[in-house]
Amino acid sequence: MIARFLLPFLAFAVPGAFGQIGLYGPVNIRLKVSDLAPDIRFAKVLNAPGTAQWNPSNLTGQLTILIFYLNTSRNLQTITMWNSLVDTFAGKPVQFLFISGEDESTLLPWLSQHPIKGWVFHDPDGETGKAYGLDRPETVFIGPDGKILGFGDMGFPPSDSQVKAALEGRITTTRPTRATMKAFIESGQVVLNAEATRMPRPDDNRPKFPPSVTLRVLPSQGEDRGNFGGDDFRALFSSRDSRSSHYVVTGPLR
Repeated sequence: MIARFLLPFLAFAVPGAFGQIGLYGPVNIRLKVSDLAPDIRFAKVLNAPGTAQWNPSNLTGQLTILIFYLNTSRNLQTITMWNSLVDTFAGKPVQFLFISGEDESTLLPWLSQHPIKGWVFHDPDGETGKAYGLDRPETVFIGPDGKILGFGDMGFPPSDSQVKAALEGRITTTRPTRATMKAFIESGQVVLNAEATRMPRPDDNRPKFPPSVTLRVLPSQGEDRGNFGGDDFRALFSSRDSRSSHYVVTGPLR
């Protein structure tokens, strides 16, 4: 059961023959903005608005806010925030979907005392997370056409302003630069991620040259700062001052 994992402390990824391993298993698909949202997969519907029944067509015709949680019963404050969000947009063309991966033995008794509003699905095997190509639980915004609008942050429900922006067509995945910041603020746009957050992989910091016994000192690339290693390399960060830094790489390691 994926509910045995405690987020975020046990979140990790390792390379595998069939893809990268995240909290929902091997990631074999990477969905992005404008991709058609997969249907919701679940073992049981734990709550539904009124007498509604779930079917794939429910993901079209209105905005959908989809959120994932593993250890639901340990997050009362978050659930309170979620219920408030659902209430705030009551009567608006938006539906709220909550997917829990927690074991029934702890989830169901807790839900009897702390109901969750909107659609609530039990997905202990993480099938929807796999279908969406998620490494970890996070929020997915789905437009009325059934296509993904963007991905939100992990761990908390989206803000009122994010949901309102999605309803009003003010979502963008282009982050402003210093040159465009003024126009961005005036536009009222809200930024979401174009893809789900990718957890670090062991080879992310592998040098771009074959292993050798030669010591190489190269300028650092990107924003990562730290020491990294694999089976045949070590990348060590060093900084002489605030303006200069480099990686020291050795290999092969025996």
